[in-house]
Amino acid sequence: NANLENARLASFPGIADGSITVASSSELHSVGLLLRHRLRSGSRGRIDVLGGYRYLRFREGLRIDENFVSTGAGGGIAVGTAIDVYDLFETKNEFNGGELGLAAKFDHDNWGLELLGKVALGNIHRTVNINGATTTTTPAPGSTTNTATGGLLALPSNIAQTTENDLAVLPEFGANLTLDLNDCLQLRAGYTILVLNNVARTGDQIDRSINTNLIPGGSGAGPASPSHPRHELSDFWAQGLNFGLTGRF
Repeated sequence: NANLENARLASFPGIADGSITVASSSELHSVGLLLRHRLRSGSRGRIDVLGGYRYLRFREGLRIDENFVSTGAGGGIAVGTAIDVYDLFETKNEFNGGELGLAAKFDHDNWGLELLGKVALGNIHRTVNINGATTTTTPAPGSTTNTATGGLLALPSNIAQTTENDLAVLPEFGANLTLDLNDCLQLRAGYTILVLNNVARTGDQIDRSINTNLIPGGSGAGPASPSHPRHELSDFWAQGLNFGLTGRF
């Protein structure tokens, strides 16, 4: 509340036994449908123009679980009380657009070089999901369990699922080196990079300015902080290497 960094005790001798688990996930899927037309060709290679449709989906998830049991009588919490807290941040980015590019292939003896350059322009649909809850279980006898909305980083002030649409650009470049072993087999190795702008990522959606009165059990007074999700954006880069063997029959 003083706009300074702070900490919450999760485990300490004589106070609480606890643990924190953080799980993250990241998925990238893409598919395209292209028409290819020969633009220029010769004895050493060819250049083709490409045009078509491109789809890409990029999803991320981040979940933080806190589990602790009170072992001390201080703090107004009965010994043996178990508290389970989770914060969940999820983002999904779906791109649909038209794509144009060039593909070139050059040959020299048994060696070959393939170059690919494309750029897609279209719509990106973003979804940001923030959720969290705190479950408190009191000890026996008379054990009770109560679940309240809000964790630590995900509180009633920012828990929501929101969507946005925006214009995005998706360029991609690739290069492959090939070696013909014989008339049927070919070794291949290459590199690919793509960039997508206006992407929502999970880490960017976390606001560490917290009104502690909004944590379950608090008074609820004060500003709505962390604030409602704003879809903080960044650029996403993906790079990859490929190795393979191609057979022709």
